[in-house]
Amino acid sequence: MDKQSEENLDGWWHAFFDAAALPAQLEPSVGWQGIDDHKESTPVPGAFSLLQPGHGGVVWYHRPFVLPEWWGKGEVWLECAARSRVQVFLDETPLSTVAEESTVAVRLGRLLPLRVYNLCLKVWHQDDSGGIISSVTLVYRES
Repeated sequence: MDKQSEENLDGWWHAFFDAAALPAQLEPSVGWQGIDDHKESTPVPGAFSLLQPGHGGVVWYHRPFVLPEWWGKGEVWLECAARSRVQVFLDETPLSTVAEESTVAVRLGRLLPLRVYNLCLKVWHQDDSGGIISSVTLVYRES
């Protein structure tokens, strides 16, 4: 019997509007350690225009999360939709890139409960209509 549960990650996320980053870059222009020095809070879901009207380019959305204790034996997936090109990072490790105007469904793997993980979504779009346009959800599947 399959068991599935979801955890919604909508709300205020940290965001770094990275004017110096290129779409293929695998870390923020200020480095992973410097990203917190340049962060702003932004609502997710939402377009770039909510916080930075006129911004086109790369935005690094990031936030920590902790899995519930009983999420220990299955796999965790990340699901959302974006009006942008999206690259998913878990603890600074790139996992997947999803094309523009797409639903994002990325396997994060078998994660440990009660451990702090850092999720980062690198979002690139040519104008300020880009962004994360649906709820961001962690989906737990145990078979």
